[in-house]
Amino acid sequence: MHKIRTVLMVMFLSLILMFSGCDFLLQFLPDKGPDSVTGLDDIEWLKEGPVISTPENKTTFYVVINNNEPSFSKDEYTTESFKKNDPLDSLGRVGTATSSMCRADMPTGERESLDTNPTGWVQNRYDSALVEGGWIYNRAHLRGYQLMGDQDDKQNLMTGTRAFNVDGMLPFENRTADHMKEYENHHIMYRVTPIFIDDDLLARGVVMESDCIECDEEADYAVFVYNIQPGITLDYRTGENWINEDPEIPSVWKSLPSGG
Repeated sequence: MHKIRTVLMVMFLSLILMFSGCDFLLQFLPDKGPDSVTGLDDIEWLKEGPVISTPENKTTFYVVINNNEPSFSKDEYTTESFKKNDPLDSLGRVGTATSSMCRADMPTGERESLDTNPTGWVQNRYDSALVEGGWIYNRAHLRGYQLMGDQDDKQNLMTGTRAFNVDGMLPFENRTADHMKEYENHHIMYRVTPIFIDDDLLARGVVMESDCIECDEEADYAVFVYNIQPGITLDYRTGENWINEDPEIPSVWKSLPSGG
């Protein structure tokens, strides 16, 4: 059954204003991403400063938001395949990637190499025991290549840590892709929204939303994926990164809601 979800933005904005104040609201509603992104006000980590140290024992890379309910409006649902990426903003940062897709849209050709350097691309190499493969950053697709064949498109690539890309985004992307492979006639509404705070060049993470039109729950989720790397400190203003100097786990990580 197709789930129709209507986002009542007036109520949403009113609640955030009531509990968080205008300044907090504005940092989550810049000129980036759709107003329908909900649930971010519950993520305490997003209120922290621009420099975040991730403990080496951090193993959860996402948190469920909005009760795991994608927030597409009724008018957005369509079984006609399309893909759309917002234009880069004045700082060169990527915006939201939205699509409706099915198995026929999945690529059959070879994947090309990527040369685009998104904002926040300050690449460093670490011991592979700390960062898989050594290199801290990947050119992370908002809409993954396996879904609709997106290649080196600057409007679809963001700077993401290795852990963010492989341990954070990929399991959810695979969940959507596997469903399309199994059900030829099923269509998926899909949206990935990068979250930048103020003028940061490195996104704090992304909101991933997937909703199957012809079925219920199997390929549906709404999550926020953290752009983090265990054992590494990131400066989200610039993308600069370095090995954690303080082994003490920052207090913000002790109170994070668990994903699942």
